[in-house]
Amino acid sequence: MTTPQIYNFPGTDTITLAGVQPVGKWTYIEGPRVFGWEERKGYGLTGATTVPTGDELVKPRFLWEVFNNLDFIAAKLFRSTYLKKPAAAIPGSPAPMAMGIYHPELKELGVESVVVKEVSPFVNDGFGLWSCTVLFWQYRKPLPALSKPLASIPDVATPRPTAQDEQDRQLQLLQAQLQQVAK
Repeated sequence: MTTPQIYNFPGTDTITLAGVQPVGKWTYIEGPRVFGWEERKGYGLTGATTVPTGDELVKPRFLWEVFNNLDFIAAKLFRSTYLKKPAAAIPGSPAPMAMGIYHPELKELGVESVVVKEVSPFVNDGFGLWSCTVLFWQYRKPLPALSKPLASIPDVATPRPTAQDEQDRQLQLLQAQLQQVAK
């Protein structure tokens, strides 16, 4: 028996930055979507309430692994071109911009653009594998936050239907008797 495929399983664990796929293997290590909630304790009251605040930015961290000399040379070129802080805007020049990013799980979290926050140096494991970590910060325009909840939706049992006429009343009575016999 085959397992049904719900969606397309990603074939690779890699990314594209500004439309360019870097060499090597990129593994998404961490960077959850954290929803903004604040706990507010009541003054002179017991208990607390939650109030929505702005959602935090996703801060994805990747492990970048390079396996051979040619890829290492290409990785150094990619790092010097894309993994740096953009130069400050000079009058008359375009302003620095965030880079577009694509990774299947980042897309699910709503991350489309990032800025580079941190890049570690490449480290050799002694067997020919060079690796470093890269930390991005999501870039997005601020969005309006939700308003404070006025109430909660109770989790109650669904109400039993009431008889609309004599025929419905008779039917419900017979169903109750049948349930008693079945027990």
